[in-house]
Amino acid sequence: MQHGANSTQIRLLLMRLAIGIVMALLIGRLWQLQMIQGEEYRVLADRNRFREMDVQAPRGVIYDRNGEILAMNEPSFTVMVVPADLPEAPDVAPPPRSGTSITPTEPGTRRVQRRRRQPRRAPCSTA
Repeated sequence: MQHGANSTQIRLLLMRLAIGIVMALLIGRLWQLQMIQGEEYRVLADRNRFREMDVQAPRGVIYDRNGEILAMNEPSFTVMVVPADLPEAPDVAPPPRSGTSITPTEPGTRRVQRRRRQPRRAPCSTA
C-alpha cells in the first residue's frame, strides 16, 4: 500500500511543479509585454488608430445629349473624432477657423450649419 500512495504523491508533486512553471512563464511574459515593451506597443496602437484613405469618386459629371449637366460630384468630407484623444479643454469653445461651417451658439456647445444639398439626379425627359 505504501508504494501506491508514494507514486501518487510524486505525481501530484510533479503536476504542481508543472503548473507552477507554466504560471511563472505566463507571468514573466506578461511582465515583459507590460513593463519592458509596453511603450512600444502603445505607440503602435496609436499609429494603428488613424487611417487616411483616398476614395475615388465612382463617376464624374454626367451630361445629357445637349451638354447640360444631369449629375455632378459634390465634394464632402467626413471627420471622426475620438473623444479619448481630445485634450482637456475649458468650458468655452474656441472661435471657429475661417472656412468652416461650425459656429458656437453658447459657451461649451457647437452647432453645425447644414447646407441644402443638390439632388443627385436631375429629371430628364426623353422625346
